[in-house]
Amino acid sequence: MTRSIPSPTARADTQPGRRRPPIGVAVIVLPLLALAGVLVFALLAPGPRTCGGAVPGCAALRNAGELPVTVETLVGEVDGVDERQENVVAAGARVLLTGESNAVRVDAGQCLRVGGGPFWTAASVTDRVGQDAGQWQVIDDWGARVQLESGRCPTED
Repeated sequence: MTRSIPSPTARADTQPGRRRPPIGVAVIVLPLLALAGVLVFALLAPGPRTCGGAVPGCAALRNAGELPVTVETLVGEVDGVDERQENVVAAGARVLLTGESNAVRVDAGQCLRVGGGPFWTAASVTDRVGQDAGQWQVIDDWGARVQLESGRCPTED
């Protein structure tokens, strides 16, 4: 007569008064609760809001091109006049966007490709090739990946 031996998990389930812990619920629910807590704290915490966006804080700008880019940051207002700062971001570098608004300089004869947005789905091209004057391209509060080229528009990588 052959008798089958139950597996260790089957034996644990058949012992009276013993239950398996709900691991699946803990693995899913606890991280979601932690994330919700961080977002609620970020939205309701007192303190200055130096950057815009859905979640208070600052975004990052990554210079993915081979040329340095100039970033203009609106820092605030002093005696009714906007206070701005300019920073140069080296090729391949990443910086925080810390102002109320931020823009990248595109000089005459240059072309700028910007990718960004909340889900990195927004893309734009500012083409100043053949133009006599440059302009500032505003970067949204979510941050961006920028690529600046002289004489031609950068291709997507």
